[in-house]
Amino acid sequence: VEGWPTGSGTVGFVLEIVAAMLVVATGFLAARWARAGTRQGGTLLGALGGGVAGAILYFGIGGAAAGVMGSTRLLKHGLAPAVGDADMTRLLAESVVGIAWWSHGTFWTALLAGTGLGAIGGLLAPPATKPTDRLDPRLAATMILTAAATVSTLSFSVSVFIFSLLEPTIRSALVKHGASLETTLPLEGISFWLIGTPMVFYLASLAARYFPLRAEIKTKDPARLNAAQVTAAFFGLVSFAVPGYLQIVNPGLTSALGVVAVVTIASSLVLGSLYVAIFIQARRQRRALGPHRSHSIGIMSQSINGSLGTIIAMIVPPMTVISVVVSMVMITTRFVLVLMNYDVTGQPYVPDYTLAELVRNVYLTQARTFLASLVGAITIVGLLTLINSGAIVIAKRRSPQNLETME
Repeated sequence: VEGWPTGSGTVGFVLEIVAAMLVVATGFLAARWARAGTRQGGTLLGALGGGVAGAILYFGIGGAAAGVMGSTRLLKHGLAPAVGDADMTRLLAESVVGIAWWSHGTFWTALLAGTGLGAIGGLLAPPATKPTDRLDPRLAATMILTAAATVSTLSFSVSVFIFSLLEPTIRSALVKHGASLETTLPLEGISFWLIGTPMVFYLASLAARYFPLRAEIKTKDPARLNAAQVTAAFFGLVSFAVPGYLQIVNPGLTSALGVVAVVTIASSLVLGSLYVAIFIQARRQRRALGPHRSHSIGIMSQSINGSLGTIIAMIVPPMTVISVVVSMVMITTRFVLVLMNYDVTGQPYVPDYTLAELVRNVYLTQARTFLASLVGAITIVGLLTLINSGAIVIAKRRSPQNLETME
C-alpha cells in the first residue's frame, strides 16, 4: 500500500521473539499465581492463559491484519474504477472470500500458538507446596462454561445467518457476470470457515457444560438441584432449537456443508437428549427431598470469583464473526463506489481517502471494536453481579436464617 509506513525487519524479528517469550511468561505466571499443585495442573493453567493471550492478540490487532491480507488483490487494484461488471464482481468476491479465510486462519494460528507457548510456561512453573484455596474452581468453571455456551450459541446462529446471505449472493453474482475467482482461496471453502469456527465453540462449550451439570445432580442440596434443573432445561431447549433454526434460515445448508452439517445437527440433538435426561433426574431428586427452602442465591454469590473468566468467555467465541464483519465493512464496501465510478445519485465518485488512510482506519476500527466488546462484557457481568448482590441483601433482610445458610 503506497504511503503505508514500513519498519525494520530485524527489529520486527526481535520483537516477535520477545512476544513469544511473553506468552511463555504468561503461562508460567498463570500456573504460579494460581498455585497449581501438580505439573499437569500448571500446564493446563498455562495453556489457558496463553490461549487467552493469543485470542486477545488476534482480536486487538490480528483481525485487522488478516482483513488487509485477505483484501490484497483489491488493495493492489487501487482506488480506480473496475474494467467492467465482471472485473468488479471478481475483485469484490475475492476480497470477501479472502477476508473470511485469512481471518479464521489467523485466529486459530494465534489461539493454538498462544495455547502451546502458554503450556510450555505452565510446565516450567514449579508445583505449589500449598494449592490455592481462594476459590472453588467448580463454581468458577460453571459460570465460565455457562457464559461460553450461551454466547457460542448466539455466535453460531449469527454466523449461519451471515453465510446464508453471503454465499448465494456471491455465487449468483459470479454466474451472472461470467466471472471466476482467480485466487487460491476457493469459494467452496468459505462455509467451513464462517460456520466451522463458531460451530466448534458451540459444540465444545455445550458438551463441556454437561459434565459439571451431571455432577450437580448427585448432590442432596435443593438449591443446587434447582439450579441444575433450570440449566438443563435451558440448554436442552437450545440444543433442540438450533437444528430447527438451521433448517429455517437455510434449508440447503445440510447439502452445502455435507458432513459438517450432519455432525453438527446430530451432536446437537444428542446433547439435547442428555440435558433432558439430567432435567428429569434433577426433578425427581428434588421432589424426593420434599419441601425445602431454596438458597440458590447464596451459591450464586460464590461464583463471582469466575467473573474475569466469564468476561473472556463472552468475547472469544464471536471474535471471528465480529472481525470478519468489520473488515468487510471497512474494506469491501468502501470499494464498491470506487469500482463503479459513480455514487448512488449517478454522479462521478471521487474517494476522499487514500489507501494508507483506509488501512489505518481498519486497524483503528478493529481496536475500538475489541475495546467495545470488552467493555460490553464487563458491563453485562457487572450488572448481573449487582443484581445478584441486591437479591442477597433482600433475602438476608427478609429472613435472618438466610444469613447463616448463605455463609
